[in-house]
Amino acid sequence: MHSLIKRGKIWHVKLNYKGQTKRVSTGHTNKKAAQDQADQMQKRFALECEGGKTNTLPGFDEAAARWLVVTENEGKRQSTMASYRNFAKRLVARFGSTRVDRLPEDCLDDLLADSREEGRSNRTIEYEVAALRLILRRYKCWARIGENWKGLPKTQVKPMPLTYQQEEKLLAACSRSINPALRVLVDIGVQCGTRESESRTRKRSDLVEVWENGELAKGTILSIPVGKTKASTRRVPLPARARKSLTAWLRKHPDMPADGYLFPRYRVSRSAAGGSSMHSIDYGRHMSPYWEAWNAARIEAGLPNLKIHHLRHTAITRAMAIAGITHATILAWFGHSNIEQSLGYTNLQDEDKLDALDKLEAAADRKRAELGISDTNRVQPEATNALLH
Repeated sequence: MHSLIKRGKIWHVKLNYKGQTKRVSTGHTNKKAAQDQADQMQKRFALECEGGKTNTLPGFDEAAARWLVVTENEGKRQSTMASYRNFAKRLVARFGSTRVDRLPEDCLDDLLADSREEGRSNRTIEYEVAALRLILRRYKCWARIGENWKGLPKTQVKPMPLTYQQEEKLLAACSRSINPALRVLVDIGVQCGTRESESRTRKRSDLVEVWENGELAKGTILSIPVGKTKASTRRVPLPARARKSLTAWLRKHPDMPADGYLFPRYRVSRSAAGGSSMHSIDYGRHMSPYWEAWNAARIEAGLPNLKIHHLRHTAITRAMAIAGITHATILAWFGHSNIEQSLGYTNLQDEDKLDALDKLEAAADRKRAELGISDTNRVQPEATNALLH
């Protein structure tokens, strides 16, 4: 006989046979489904205790399905579950109904080789291996194949700052997006260098507002909590373009409370004319990640490989190489612990180098003029031509 026990949302079963007991999760929240599963488990447990049929472990496809049910009932986010389902689908296509304790010992090597051939990143491969580990650990079958798995080195996003022409194309595409917040968030990202989650999750109270003539003016600062404890803040000044976008956004939300989110949770409806409108605005919750709108905008702008973090690369590259901002200011502005981190974000374009050269020459000419140094010691064009001949 067996008995069902509910722990949280999941039904567990206590199996009994001739004095032997075993407790195991059914993976179900529905009692009838859990009862059917428990009946099957009881039969297998009896056979196991009698020394008969020993095939008590499930096939990989069944194990993956159970894992997805249990994980979803634990309250994981929808985006996380979508990734888990995708990885589980790939793994089931690879292993099928092979029993979890009979997977090939070199299956991780094969998975890695195939993933490399597909051009998948180390990070994506690690996530898929993590899903495999979570599935197999429920049946104590991970150690046999993953005992020597040491993980893969992290691959950083290659610096890819936008040129000014690319920036204009991207912003134009964002302006046509159905997501009304996309243009504002991209403007803040490329002008201020804030991370995507930092901008999206800020409250109105995090914005130190300075108003002049109905516009956010110079001196407007965005405060961003720093570290896991959020004990201190990083104060990021907003450039003119970011202030203009944010001013227009705030005008659309005149009822935004001081403790509400700058970018609240909302729904968007398309109109018959092709436009869009916001409704069901909830200032008590920040908006969800906007990947669908972002993907559509970058493809429309002709930048399919652009990542949201490249906006931060753009801001840091411009601040360090063009504006000539000091290292101490860079660290305080962008939240890096050392200047090597910031240098890893930079990737100068030829136009940036020519701009820097113009500034260098102009500064040198000003200094010579201050010191009363003439140009007589410079090589004249006629002298250069004589040297060439």
